[in-house]
Amino acid sequence: MRTAVMVHAEGWIDARAATDDWLKKLPHAYRAERLYYKDAARDDGRAWIVTRGAQGSQVWVDGECQTIAAAPIREALDPTGCGDAYRAGLLYGIVNNLDWQTTGQLGSLMGSLKIARKGGQNHQFSRDEIGQYYYENFGARIF
Repeated sequence: MRTAVMVHAEGWIDARAATDDWLKKLPHAYRAERLYYKDAARDDGRAWIVTRGAQGSQVWVDGECQTIAAAPIREALDPTGCGDAYRAGLLYGIVNNLDWQTTGQLGSLMGSLKIARKGGQNHQFSRDEIGQYYYENFGARIF
């Protein structure tokens, strides 16, 4: 069983076990998240995010898949907390109405920055540092 994380329009988060049947619908899923958000301009308010570790991730919206490359890592020290860091990037993108490609890339970047630090919460980066890392990896300014 895996965990599905739902971020509801009201802002609360609900995590529950996902059934194997649910996961079979998503190809090669290491982990899948179903995100709910409130924005009429962004489809019907649902997206599926499939994380695939070093193979990157996929964002499924309206039956279409956007493939997100994994951001390069400097050194793989500890994967503890990488999923949380990835979700932090996703939530930032959703809250700030970034497009799905940018949102997924930011999630990927946050996970790659985290894996280079030991411990689940022993990493700290400024907004400027994250912006610079994003530019170096994806060739665009995010902030």
